[in-house]
Amino acid sequence: MQNNVCLILEGSYPYVSGGVSSCVHQLIKGLPDHRFSLVYVGTSESTKKGIQYQLPFNVLSLDHCYLFKPNQQIKRRTGFAQIDLAPLDLLRQTLLNTYDSSIGSLGWLTNQHSGIGADYWQRLLQNVGSKKLWDFMLDDYKQFCDKVPFADFTYIWHSTYLPIIRLLAYRCPQAKVYHSLCTGYAGLLAQSAALKNGGRTILTEHGLYDYERRLDIASSKWMEFDGEFVANNATIQIKRWWDRVFTNISRIAYSNFDRVVTLHEKNHAYQIKSGAPESRTEILSNGLGRRFSGIRRQLGVWEGSTGKFRIGFVGRVVPIKDIKCLIIAIDNLLHAGNNIECFIIGPTDEDPDYYLSCCEMVNTLNLQNTIHFTGPMRAEAAYQKIDCLVLTSISESQPLVILEASSAGLPVVTTDVGACEEMINGRTIEDKKLGPSGLLAQAGNPDSVSREITKLIKDPILWAQLSDNGMKRIDLHYDENYLFRRYRSLYTKLSA
Repeated sequence: MQNNVCLILEGSYPYVSGGVSSCVHQLIKGLPDHRFSLVYVGTSESTKKGIQYQLPFNVLSLDHCYLFKPNQQIKRRTGFAQIDLAPLDLLRQTLLNTYDSSIGSLGWLTNQHSGIGADYWQRLLQNVGSKKLWDFMLDDYKQFCDKVPFADFTYIWHSTYLPIIRLLAYRCPQAKVYHSLCTGYAGLLAQSAALKNGGRTILTEHGLYDYERRLDIASSKWMEFDGEFVANNATIQIKRWWDRVFTNISRIAYSNFDRVVTLHEKNHAYQIKSGAPESRTEILSNGLGRRFSGIRRQLGVWEGSTGKFRIGFVGRVVPIKDIKCLIIAIDNLLHAGNNIECFIIGPTDEDPDYYLSCCEMVNTLNLQNTIHFTGPMRAEAAYQKIDCLVLTSISESQPLVILEASSAGLPVVTTDVGACEEMINGRTIEDKKLGPSGLLAQAGNPDSVSREITKLIKDPILWAQLSDNGMKRIDLHYDENYLFRRYRSLYTKLSA
């Protein structure tokens, strides 16, 4: 085995199942001649779940970097007056001011600044309660959030700086290549580790981290205080704070990674616009083997018989997948007289409150006998259970489930987000000649979703044509062996 690669994984593999985790597992298994060490970046140790994947033999280690310590008390400390806060001030400028690529080079975060020794960031962690850092926080408050209640700002401040300081204090395993699966905290850790240990870096971005964080910000309860929205000026300041933090973290990654990879053209254009040098970027789509190719022959063709048309969603039950849009679409279909059944297949424990609210909606609409939450299921079994796949996501990159369903001969109804349109209509000229393998609906529009599903229910010939096109598209244009060859080449080149 060759080329020690350290994968930096934020909130995904091997503890959380889903599209990114499945791709990571596929990549590790597809490169048996490479050794991998894994660093899982999680919120806190208390949130860690059981391992969801059997780690392949070429995974040599699994380490953990946690961003928060729940219930940590910030104690007042003295004797910290002599430490140089210039590096922390540069971190502030990088996170909160208009992005400057010279500051964002990150050299100052490791050993290239006179004020930083090997234990600098660890010393900061141990002295968060010092007067010097208190004054630093007060300065941030006056500059950026003076309309926010100060007690609430202290929480925001600690939630911003402490996770990043912990990352910078963390020691990753020695590796030749540090490969992060997102920008964000994992991206910062990969860059810091490479600078400390003399490695090179690859970023593979599935979804757009800063865009998805902005969606989170817009719906987060921390935008409320005492159960009510605070004065408008305060909410604007809070939103601007977090927007700047996550946008600048992503721009740091785009500017500094040795190789920036994404799955489709929309994200590629965004990365370049956000600072990634085009010469360092490339599009490398997900790939799929032949594990689902026999399912269609077992199922046969939907013939519009008197049996129920089985609609399926495969994925996590979380707000970004907009399960509630699907529930309303199913209600529309029932009221139109369609004989249907819906299976929502995937984990429900990532956002328990959202899952419970979905169950309440099902009960309120009296859909208990139509919509079934199955929990996780083997992919092959899931696709044998349904007649079409439906995705109602408000944000996606290049969903692996579309590739899997198409390979299994199932037409897809999906919202027009991320790469979904090119996945069902074709990306290249040759790909487009195959014809569509699914139908597009508007995000957040249950009526649009139900209209597209109705076309499949009422037209068996259309169903069969989309099915055939999908199987051909996967076989011709989404070959996992090309994916493996390309990453092997990237790892080898950067390890030289």
